[in-house]
Amino acid sequence: MKVLEHPLRTTLTHKLQPITKMKNILITDFDETITAKDTTTILAKLPYKLKPNLKPEWTHFQQNYMDACKRYKKDKNWGGAKRELPLLQIIERSNLPMCEHFHSLLESEFTYQSESSIIEMASISELERCELFKGINHSQVDEYVKQLLLEDPLLIRSGFQECIQSSIEPQDFYVISVNWSREFILKMMGLNLVDPSHVFCNNLLSSSGVYTGQFSKALLTGSDKVTALDSILKERTERGSDFANCRYWYVGDSETDLLPIFHPKVNGVILVDPRENAKKFAKISDQILGLKVKDIEMYMNPTVKYIKCIEKNKGNCVYFVKTWETLEQLFAAN
Repeated sequence: MKVLEHPLRTTLTHKLQPITKMKNILITDFDETITAKDTTTILAKLPYKLKPNLKPEWTHFQQNYMDACKRYKKDKNWGGAKRELPLLQIIERSNLPMCEHFHSLLESEFTYQSESSIIEMASISELERCELFKGINHSQVDEYVKQLLLEDPLLIRSGFQECIQSSIEPQDFYVISVNWSREFILKMMGLNLVDPSHVFCNNLLSSSGVYTGQFSKALLTGSDKVTALDSILKERTERGSDFANCRYWYVGDSETDLLPIFHPKVNGVILVDPRENAKKFAKISDQILGLKVKDIEMYMNPTVKYIKCIEKNKGNCVYFVKTWETLEQLFAAN
């Protein structure tokens, strides 16, 4: 894997001309990738909207989560794996091909992400114990989302739906999320954009269209996202999808997306605009990845729409991209 000395700089007027048109297969995160803000807390308001006097209040679950975070950091017997950073230096020092050594190169990050599931499990267990979502039916979720989008039409990121409709077929689109409801995700995006079976999440379980209050607990962390990504790649290979004529993309915005973004069989995209979220960009680019200062400064230039910062293998790269409009251009160019 090669870390570029001079990352690609481009504006919206610059397009690469492909020799052979590739079919784009898109796998993406949901919260703050497809949506403009985190929607987990928005979904959490639904039980209280339906039952205004419901107890315990949401602050109870927020405090439970914070307590789990504190315990994870302090109690060595409860987790707290040491995280080795920055990731780009680890990869560069090894001088090993990412295609063969993905898990071993990022072993520390896999361990860190995997062990942090303790926090998420503590949070989910409390939600299950209190049966917060029990009895809510899918039609109530649908009506709730309709109202949300009427009140805030900018809840979905600009350019997302246009990009998917013009560049990606429904059978080639997947969502991998730690969000809690497949029904919520589908309704937020628009039902016709993706096959429901292509949405992987920490799903609220249902019986006859009604939530039981229990969760699947299959997707809690970034390491779980890699497992889901591997299952998608395996399934497409087994049913005869041609890797030679397909370009796979994983798009995400946060720390839980970094492992699938680094997966050697996909183009990884970190979708973040420094002008909109300077704190997130600084943490990911500098503290976690260790991107060179000149590359960070280049991307912060408003005229630069994306940078290609890492080459992995077989033409797959890692990009920082600011908008879905620019992603649509990248899809067309590859």
